[in-house]
Amino acid sequence: MPEVWGFSVEKTLRCGWGPIREEVLLDLRAEGHVVGIIGNWGKFCRSIRGWQDYVSFLSIGLSKEVWMCHFKEVLPIYDRYVLVGNTHKKAPGTNDDYAVAQKAGWDFINSWDFRDIVPLKRYQAECPPESGRRQDV
Repeated sequence: MPEVWGFSVEKTLRCGWGPIREEVLLDLRAEGHVVGIIGNWGKFCRSIRGWQDYVSFLSIGLSKEVWMCHFKEVLPIYDRYVLVGNTHKKAPGTNDDYAVAQKAGWDFINSWDFRDIVPLKRYQAECPPESGRRQDV
């Protein structure tokens, strides 16, 4: 059964100074999952040529928590809902993605742990871990 994978942008995807390559979204879609952006969709769309091929949805017009609750309520047909993001809260108005995911009833994966938790064969082969150095996905 397909899963829903939502990605924050800031400190998560490369275009938002995070560790995860945007091509990961293409791989998840190729596996049949529903993949989208929950966060700074404008930065994602401006940064990625052909962005519409990467995602099935963009969270527009609502806070992350409200949007995620609404999405799960309207489309309760998936076995798993996952937010990949960060827990980095620097300024008022920014999100702790872990807390947002908990409130919305979604699973959470920290962007820096993504590589270890979600093995994607192509990236494991391209980027073998170097001793003592964290690799981007």
